[in-house]
Amino acid sequence: MPNYSNMKKEIETTNWDQTGMKNNISDIKNTLEGIKSRLDEAEDQISKLEDEGLIAEEGKHSFAKEDDPEKFRETLLKFEKCFGLPEQEKLVTYYSCSYWKGRVPCQGWLYLSTNFLSFYSFLLGSEIKLIISWDAVSKLEKTSNVILTESIHVCSQGDSHYFSMFLHINQTYLLMEQLANYAVKRLFDKETFDNDPILDDPRQITKRGLEDRAHSEQFNAFFRLPKEETLKEVHECFLWVPFSHFNAHGKMCISENYICFASQDGNLCSVIIPFREVLAIDKTHDSSKSVIISIKGKTAFRFSEVTDFEQLVAKLRLKCGTTSNQYHDISTEDLLIESCESCGCSGGLRVQEPSGRRRSGEGDAPIIPLLLPLPAA
Repeated sequence: MPNYSNMKKEIETTNWDQTGMKNNISDIKNTLEGIKSRLDEAEDQISKLEDEGLIAEEGKHSFAKEDDPEKFRETLLKFEKCFGLPEQEKLVTYYSCSYWKGRVPCQGWLYLSTNFLSFYSFLLGSEIKLIISWDAVSKLEKTSNVILTESIHVCSQGDSHYFSMFLHINQTYLLMEQLANYAVKRLFDKETFDNDPILDDPRQITKRGLEDRAHSEQFNAFFRLPKEETLKEVHECFLWVPFSHFNAHGKMCISENYICFASQDGNLCSVIIPFREVLAIDKTHDSSKSVIISIKGKTAFRFSEVTDFEQLVAKLRLKCGTTSNQYHDISTEDLLIESCESCGCSGGLRVQEPSGRRRSGEGDAPIIPLLLPLPAA
């Protein structure tokens, strides 16, 4: 006789197992639907924030451009709303980057204004808002390690902050350095502050102005020129070195009062030509795009393969008030050889500072270009 009691228990157990499986499947479905719902919400939030410009978008247009005033105006409104800084605070520029909170990078926007460094990130419900006053920055440097290939380290009031994944890290660091320097000058250099219209009115500070000033400072430091000089133009070119018979590749840098050249190919050749010493600006009629600059003392310099050749010649002639060279019977090489033989040159070139040459901020002593051999390594 069948044991109906055992069969009933087996059926009940089977039904219980099936019910449990159904419940488990139902729970799994609910969990998956919940995850999907949260992901959809997060995706909608990310899209919304990207549209608002609060989460960085990768790409070459993810940083501020002064030539796009409409985009900059929109960002300025978001900057003011997000950080609540004083109304007179001027946003200079902003960049896409990551802020490292421990070992976790938080993607967002870095805002550089006249008095503050600010950062904002909002991702998956996590918000980060950071405001650092420039005059509270004790250290600003570029660093790199195993985790961070290249980053900018900002130390303020004993706290270290790291920013990385910049599209143009050198440009960003340059502007940050300029703004931090301005803050220091406003605090400690009262004389410079009063005499500098930009420092006196920070609202005049612009991204392009900061970049130009930084380049001018580097230019003046490299060539040891007066600090008042402003770098106007830079042109790739070659300088002919006759006694070594080679063309030194480098850059011609032009300011209000000087034409300077520095080689970039290891020949360690540099030249400084004051405009007041220039007698004539000539150009060759071949394909070398050469500019010949003749100066007092029957010396000439030949620069070839000059970028923006025609425009440069016209500007230099206008600046010097000259037309064409008066010494067509003397070649550039002859002029340079004559000058170099008088001082016994046999190697590379450099500019040697005469005893009367001024340094930044000193009197108006003449600066004469000299071609002298480099010391042995």
